[in-house]
Amino acid sequence: MKWLARLAKLALLPVLVWLAGLAAFALLGINGLFAGPNPVFVIARVTAYVTVVVVATVTTAFVGVFGLACGAMLSWLCESLDRRRIVDTMSRSFWSLAAYVWLGVASLVLDPPVALTAFEMSEADALEARVRETTAFGWMGRLRYLALLGFLATAGCLLARYTRPLNALLAVSFASAALAALLTALGLLAGPSVGH
Repeated sequence: MKWLARLAKLALLPVLVWLAGLAAFALLGINGLFAGPNPVFVIARVTAYVTVVVVATVTTAFVGVFGLACGAMLSWLCESLDRRRIVDTMSRSFWSLAAYVWLGVASLVLDPPVALTAFEMSEADALEARVRETTAFGWMGRLRYLALLGFLATAGCLLARYTRPLNALLAVSFASAALAALLTALGLLAGPSVGH
């Protein structure tokens, strides 16, 4: 029981729970949709797994940028907050993302996706329709903004424990705006190359 108490105090626990949920969601979803030894399905599975790794890496990097922006704003507001506390706050804010992915895992277990056929793989509309019909994928799309709001609210509440509540709110607002600007800039950079 002591190891459980130590594990609960581990700052990175929410991140690990989120990563485990993401891995479980990927395994259930990808293996359910792209079942079979057909080389097309093998390539699709590998591509999907690589995409999940990229999504996990990018999400973690964006949370890091968010934390840096929070720290920069708090410094500008003359709040002396230890970097470890900011890292701890960002890590603990992953609980909302962890709940989100594990809800998706539960949805996939209760309503597994029906395996695609080779014909559906070649038809973009059929592939889209099958993904839309899968309950877990539909709900994940609808709930992603709620998970994001949960992350922001958790980050704000945790920062407010170490700083003035107004400053915590300003830090989270600034970090959100900075991240939105970064995403917009990256989208604009990627835009011209998509058409080529």
